[in-house]
Parts: sequence; structure tokens; C-alpha cells
Amino acid sequence: SVIPLSDIQQWLEHSIVISPESLQNIPYTLGAADGRVVTGAGQTVYARGNGLVVGQRYGVYREGKPYIFTNAEGKKVNAGLELTEVASALAVAGENDVTTLELKESFNAEVRRGDYVLPRYDAELPSLFYPTATNEVTADGQIVRVMGSIGTAAQRSVVTVNRGAMHGAKAGHVLSIYQQGEVVRDPKTKESVKLPNPRVGNLMIFKTFDQFSYAYILDSSLPVKVGALIQAPPTTQN
Repeated sequence: SVIPLSDIQQWLEHSIVISPESLQNIPYTLGAADGRVVTGAGQTVYARGNGLVVGQRYGVYREGKPYIFTNAEGKKVNAGLELTEVASALAVAGENDVTTLELKESFNAEVRRGDYVLPRYDAELPSLFYPTATNEVTADGQIVRVMGSIGTAAQRSVVTVNRGAMHGAKAGHVLSIYQQGEVVRDPKTKESVKLPNPRVGNLMIFKTFDQFSYAYILDSSLPVKVGALIQAPPTTQN
């Protein structure tokens, strides 16, 4: 099936997920040349930090909501940070650890103080994805975030899954979605019984990071909730 590029373009071109450790010592914006709190394309801002090279292009990224999980020891761990590119910039001058940046493009938001300055992530926009049912992805994956929504996902939604390149995930991989089965009370024995996990749809991974991937809901018979399981389609399971 044809996937409209507009459905995934924002996340394909302007969003990345990185480890929190990767942001240590990363340059960040100090403010605008004219004193404005927020700025956009055509304006000048200053960034502080080493490593910025005059003449190079950069992306200005806003830090989003972290991916927090509870590990085996019961401790909450920040497993990843989502960064959204809000502007592209050209480094035009530098003095000590302060670099002057000219903002060239804005992407649906203004630049604010404290935004990170990183080399631009130039996504290779494929003209075609080749969907492939797979059992190569490590088991026990889940949908951990519905992008652009705090609720549920449906067909054509973009979601984040906790399976990335380190788990064997690749762009084009198709996985089935299973909703967590409900726990009901047996009317005879009064025991709690977990019902089977119903298969509710399929998704395709379109962009991978180390620990996470962005995926596109190809079809769904029911609303897809955070926590839904992902696994190889039945035809590829051993």
C-alpha cells in the first residue's frame, strides 16, 4: 500500500531519539542578537559550546519528553530523549566558546534559549519502503509512545516502539500488534484469569535508532494503546 509521505515526514526528517549521555557537552543557544526570547528563520542567535565550525550548517533541536522505564531493580531509568529539530542554522562567526548562528529555516516552532545545536540529521528519504514480515526483531517489544497524541493510535498513526537497531529492527520491517489481554474474574472459581492477547493490527518500522524505532500503523481493528505488544506476524513465527 502507498504510505503518504506527509504522514511520516515530520518524524522521518526532524525527530531523533538519543541517549541522555549523548547530550553532555553539546552546544546550546544563549539568546538572540536582538534580545528576543523566541526567534525564527532570518534572525541571528548565539550558541555556547565547543566544536561548532564557522561555515557549517547545524540543526537546532528542542528537547522533548524522555522515555522513562523501570528496570529489573525497580529503579526508574531515562532510556532515551526525543529531540525535535525546530530550525536549521549556519555558523557565521565564532569568538571563544560563543558562535553566531544565522537561522535559515524554521520547522513548526521557534528557537528558544537552551535549545541544542547539533550536526543536521540528514534523513535519506526513500522513494520506496519494502515492507518485510520478519522474525528477526528481539521478542517482547512494545509500543511505548503514540506520537502527536496522549491517547490511542489508529491506522496511519506514528508510534515509538522499544525495539531499535540493537534489537535487529530495520526500516521496512512489519510486525503485528497485540493488545494486552484483560484480566477477568472467573465466575465459578473466583480466580483472576488473564485473557489471551488479541491481534489488532500491523505496523511498519520506518526509522531506527539504537534502542527505539518510529513505526507507522498500517492497519488496526481496534484503537491501539501504549503498552501494546509487537511481534513477528503469525506466518513468520517458528
